Amino acid sequence: MNFKNTYKDSLRSDYYISTRRLGAPTSIQDINQISEMTKRLNEGMHNVEIGVLDVGAFEQIPSTHFKEMRQMAKLTGAKVSVHAPIQGVDLAGFASSQGGGLRWNEDHQKETAIRMKNVFERAHELDPTGNTPVVMHVTGGVPSFEWQKGFISDEDKRNLKPGGQKEFPKTIIGFDQEAKQLVPMEYEKKEYIRGTREFTPEKRMESYNETKWDKEKLEIMSHQKTKDELEWRYNQTQQRMQPLLQGYRAGVLTEEEEGELEAQDRNLQALKSHMQELDQTLHSELNELHHKYKKFGGLDKDTEKALQELKERIQQEERMLPQIQKLVRANQAEEVLKLQKKFHVDSVEMLGVLGNLPTPKQVIPVEEFAKKKTAETVSDIMAASYKKYGKNTPILALENYLPELVGGRAENLKAIVLESRKAFENKLVKEQKLSQKEAETIARKLIGVTWDVGHISFLKKAGYDDADILKEAEKIGPYVKHLHVTDNFGYSDSHLPPGLGTVNIKEQLKMIEQKLAAEGVSQKDMPRAIVEAGAFAAGFKTSPQPYALESLNSPVSELYRDIRWGSVGDMVGSYMMGYGDILPEQHFQSLYGSGFSQLPRELGGQMGNERSRFSGTPNE
Repeated sequence: MNFKNTYKDSLRSDYYISTRRLGAPTSIQDINQISEMTKRLNEGMHNVEIGVLDVGAFEQIPSTHFKEMRQMAKLTGAKVSVHAPIQGVDLAGFASSQGGGLRWNEDHQKETAIRMKNVFERAHELDPTGNTPVVMHVTGGVPSFEWQKGFISDEDKRNLKPGGQKEFPKTIIGFDQEAKQLVPMEYEKKEYIRGTREFTPEKRMESYNETKWDKEKLEIMSHQKTKDELEWRYNQTQQRMQPLLQGYRAGVLTEEEEGELEAQDRNLQALKSHMQELDQTLHSELNELHHKYKKFGGLDKDTEKALQELKERIQQEERMLPQIQKLVRANQAEEVLKLQKKFHVDSVEMLGVLGNLPTPKQVIPVEEFAKKKTAETVSDIMAASYKKYGKNTPILALENYLPELVGGRAENLKAIVLESRKAFENKLVKEQKLSQKEAETIARKLIGVTWDVGHISFLKKAGYDDADILKEAEKIGPYVKHLHVTDNFGYSDSHLPPGLGTVNIKEQLKMIEQKLAAEGVSQKDMPRAIVEAGAFAAGFKTSPQPYALESLNSPVSELYRDIRWGSVGDMVGSYMMGYGDILPEQHFQSLYGSGFSQLPRELGGQMGNERSRFSGTPNE
């Protein structure tokens, strides 16, 4: 195992990670990934993670370059993973709208799935006989919760059951399924004359749904009231016209009375036209009400029965229309009235049924919606890849991003992984004709988590401590397929090498390994750990790897595992170990005409990253 439970001396902790499992990413800005991979290999990396930030830039990398990188990995014995693009990618289908803010778009979800299938094809080219890990951010930046350690509302305290949930979000981001947009639901206390009233996020969401539903029903009722008033005016106008009509038939109307009769007739036609328009509007609104309830509501048996009876009567009325029209042409008014009385469903009757429907859940937590949509996208990608590559399908490892975003915490990320596995299993059973047991085994192997120990540490901003963060690692441990190792101080994504921040990296890694070992994962199959410290390398003009090796207590050799970088770094040389590369960027040769500029970096020289112990002429 990589972890031990005893201390051997004061310089050595009880946990170390083998250099064979450590790796580094290429630059996420440079599409020349061959050059970037060469630099990582020249630094002695056993694992390299390739990828660029922008999805368009990723697609500029030629297919032949992936085959070349495969050969480079084969020659050096390195293993390659792929970080899928981040910018413009959201697996659930959210994207920035023209008016600002995020909106869900079905076309964007489908396009994302297609483009990520291309990433999988490129990843397979890197290792056609294995399973290349592909890292995808679980979200493109969709907010989900606002956390604050220890927050619990007064209502939740009163309803708290022994052993029940003890932590609640201060804000829940809702998703309006009709408007396709986000709706924040914040906790708030208000001081009213009769006392303090508490609004929890859950209560706000419930109230929001009820208000929207009641508003739509009220609008329908308002239209119905207007129609009733028009019908009353129509009947009154008809009654006033009766004497004039009788006089018209008898030919005794004066010219003035004939003008009044024409005016009343025009008024009657206008009222009739207005009523017909309102009737169409009412039927349209009632149908929309029915649609929303069927789509977002949960039907009980009694409601379903009433709706079904209403639907059947409306369909029967539509079937009777040709017969009614035939009777109208034959001037059989009494028969027409009989049929209309028997089959006609007016808006009042429809409103009577539909107006009593319980409130549908038009707005739900965005976490719930994104989980379902992400699972759809993931299963689509995986099913297409498995159909092509079978047992050599790349592994999809969903990465946790910020804790306040979709899938940002262990419990939510776990739920998305399980939902994705289930959706993939169903596709394998249906499309590949596999047994349920076979499908479950394949889904567990190919869908999991990339755990970023630095990202989860942003919980510190909300008052959480190392013990809380370790619990997150414990929850997610059994699902981890890949690791991102980076340090920070809990407030921003600093991308420091391990040991230069305050992240409890070793504790998280040890916990995850213990959980994986309990699941039957062997030591040789433990996930690779990619040290993401590119910002440090760019800012300080030095490799972050010596810091990582020292902090993670890695052995200097697989043959001498008891000798660790943390205890021998200064003996090897302070230019690269212990204190880092202390030679100035403007070296001695150009300043004084002498120095170490022609020596390789391993010996303290200033040769560029493109040169290494592997470079030189064949005779050297």
